Amino acid sequence: KATTINAHLRKCLTPLRMFSFPETGGLLNVATHLYYFEGGFEERNQRRTQMGESADWKGYLKTVKPCMINQKSTIFVEAPLVAETEKVCGLKA
Repeated sequence: KATTINAHLRKCLTPLRMFSFPETGGLLNVATHLYYFEGGFEERNQRRTQMGESADWKGYLKTVKPCMINQKSTIFVEAPLVAETEKVCGLKA
């Protein structure tokens, strides 16, 4: 419930592209967030700093951390070839 109520925080502080919470198949009840930082690691680090400075974000984390069992981050970097090859849809418009 706290995540639903505070969804606007994640949307305004991060470039969220997808959120999923599967209830069937694979790992169940695992929230997955996908972000696209056009500015790469520099933008990601700036956004994470802003999140850490946000009183609203800190309040949200205080509420949800007791519900978290673990957290994992995986960073994917788009291959330059994908973004530069004609007729191949990368993340860039």
